[in-house]
Amino acid sequence: MFITKKKRLKIKLNSALMLCLLIISAVLLAWFTYKNPVEYDWTANGRHTLSDV
Repeated sequence: MFITKKKRLKIKLNSALMLCLLIISAVLLAWFTYKNPVEYDWTANGRHTLSDV
């Protein structure tokens, strides 16, 4: 199979676009988790849960 210059350019552009989308997704995920912190109590008996008094 022979890869033409046009096909090679399309592959490079696709790779660059996917890399940009991956970086943007990682930045958005980091920003979202920074702005909306969530903490869960994963202990079996709820040891670190604040009680509703």
